[in-house]
Amino acid sequence: MPPREVFKRLLGPDMARRVEAEGLRVLVVNPGSTSTKVAYLEGIEKKAAFAAHIRPDVDDTVEHRVEMVLRWLAETGIDLSALDGIAARGGLIRPVPGGTYAISPELAEDLSRTRLEHASNMGIPIALALRDRSGRDALPVTTTDPVVIDETELVSRMTGLREIKTDGTSVHYLNHRAVIRLSAWEFGIDPDEASVVSAHLGGGISFLRHHRGRAVRVINAFSGAPGPNRCGALPIHDVIMGLREQRLTLDELSRGVFGEGGLLSLAGTNDFKTLLEFRRHGATPEQVAKIELILRFFAQKFGEHILAMAAGWGRPDYICLTGDMSQSDELADEIERRVGGLLPIVRVPGSLEAESLAAGMAKVLVRPDLLRDYASARDELAALRREENRRIDEPVFRKPVLNRPVGSPIRNLDELIHATRGMVNRFFVPTIAIAGSDNEDALEAARRASERGEYRIARFLLVGDEARTRALAAEVGLDLDSEDCEVVPAADPVARCLELYAEDRCQVIMKGAVKTAEILGPVFSWLKESGKLPAHALFSHVAVFPRSSVKKVIILTDAGVNIDPDREKKERILENALFVARSLNLPVPRVAVISAIEKVNPRIESSVDAAGIAAAYADRRDCIVEGPLSFDVAIDPEIAAEKGYQGRIQGDADILVMPGIDAGNVAYKSLTVSSGLNTAGVIVGCGIPIVLSSRGDSALTKLASIALSLRLYFQRHQVEQEKASGAA
Repeated sequence: MPPREVFKRLLGPDMARRVEAEGLRVLVVNPGSTSTKVAYLEGIEKKAAFAAHIRPDVDDTVEHRVEMVLRWLAETGIDLSALDGIAARGGLIRPVPGGTYAISPELAEDLSRTRLEHASNMGIPIALALRDRSGRDALPVTTTDPVVIDETELVSRMTGLREIKTDGTSVHYLNHRAVIRLSAWEFGIDPDEASVVSAHLGGGISFLRHHRGRAVRVINAFSGAPGPNRCGALPIHDVIMGLREQRLTLDELSRGVFGEGGLLSLAGTNDFKTLLEFRRHGATPEQVAKIELILRFFAQKFGEHILAMAAGWGRPDYICLTGDMSQSDELADEIERRVGGLLPIVRVPGSLEAESLAAGMAKVLVRPDLLRDYASARDELAALRREENRRIDEPVFRKPVLNRPVGSPIRNLDELIHATRGMVNRFFVPTIAIAGSDNEDALEAARRASERGEYRIARFLLVGDEARTRALAAEVGLDLDSEDCEVVPAADPVARCLELYAEDRCQVIMKGAVKTAEILGPVFSWLKESGKLPAHALFSHVAVFPRSSVKKVIILTDAGVNIDPDREKKERILENALFVARSLNLPVPRVAVISAIEKVNPRIESSVDAAGIAAAYADRRDCIVEGPLSFDVAIDPEIAAEKGYQGRIQGDADILVMPGIDAGNVAYKSLTVSSGLNTAGVIVGCGIPIVLSSRGDSALTKLASIALSLRLYFQRHQVEQEKASGAA
């Protein structure tokens, strides 16, 4: 296509007529790694062009390139002072949307602080130096679509690792946009309405999805397809293993990504033309086979990336191949064989960077309103990206929620909360009545359990002093207007909670601003008087601790209710703990009945009780009970081995039945205070799970305790339903 026709298509019919009529004189400066390409246009005619090559024995500086351009201008008879504008290739400034930008002080400052050496960084300094030589301070200098253009949509910026986000930079925008505008007319499509996949196959390889005037998705020149001297995307697990096993160094990887990979690594040359010519003249049969393999490899990779860019934003109108490598009919044919049957393909070999720069300058000379302000565009895009980064970085779950089969043993408190959420989803959202709701700790726990965007697992009836409840709720951020909270005024909160329980308006009771004894006594009496007290019922405290080192939980009981239980009470405490263990999906819990020693000593009553309990449970199939065991033998396999303990519980106990409240409370406080462990605690044994929350509990402990109480409710509810259906 004649250069004049190319320029007309880049400008569009109306704009081309105006540019031609005004006879605008534009100088284009396009520096590359080995030369500075210069072009001079009048109207829509390219009058002269030149490539000022850099000799390897000369320092490559802006000043040297400027002098070479000035010599060419003098030889050609082009008067700098008569120019209407200078269009320069943009360097590695800050990301901006596409368009033509005036060279402002902010742009020049950002360019001076770039962290990466690149030939394009010289374009603007060369143009500014030429303007100085022109003697015209007001001579317009612009850049169009620099390599840092970034218009990608949010979804295209995301990767599978939230710490790493992509952007639209490091793509050959000048040529991509030029060939799209040029080729769209061939299909009778307005370029600003076209949807095109463009593959730039040159010294760098990049892909662009142009959709309705924007580059909505890109694959940049470093992390996509392999190129003449860049390796492109690599299988990350193999890279990690190569680095870990020292088969690959970080320096070798860096060289492969930025300059010594791709064709250079595979074939020993970075020039496809040289490779194909060698195949025809001088290559051995083995070398020919390798060259053909490489050709298929690159065609396959290019085809894969083209098809990847075709996904989303509807069906593309066509595919455009451009860049120097697309001049190879053999390579282009190989690509078409892979993707051409799906979408039409047009080839625009070579590059139209100079024409694109000139068109950008010409447009803003005719229409100054099209000239973009760099600083405002830069700052608006940066603000947008910060907001997008915040959205990407914001997790749905604060901690990982891993998919595990229903019924799998629960290994930590996060899994406990997540599994409870699953039960709530399967059944219904239960209601918890807080006895004495004018209590900051209890209200904080309620907020955690009903908070939207978190694990919403319960609704709450706030029973107590209404005025104080509302004041404290405002302090902790609990929304009392939510459907998940209802204030129930009551002078006697415990009695009112029991009434609500009898009316089936709540399923669990939670301790608020009342003492433990003030809630346990009335609950026990009410159950007894109403005939709902199970046979041999006994309240006991059960605490569930995570043991991350062995990926399991351990149950400690009783640390808060029974002061000095005898053997019979210890067996009831054990049964309560087994009920909790079943709710945690522990199939055959290992129960260690704790004493100070591993052998019976008549003078140590806890050892006698432990041995008796172990004997009583010897035939049980649903649990393994051993005692007496010391605390360390029960939880530490190395100590169990060192002491030569011969039982089946070798430091891997699931349940620890403590000899009394003294030992139980010391162990509990050691784990929560000294060791900093979170826990889930609940009082069980009489059919109504009771949650206790204290000021020292962490947010996770409060939430986990509520979750445990709900699991116990659902478990008992299921058992009762199964009994009822069996009786029927």
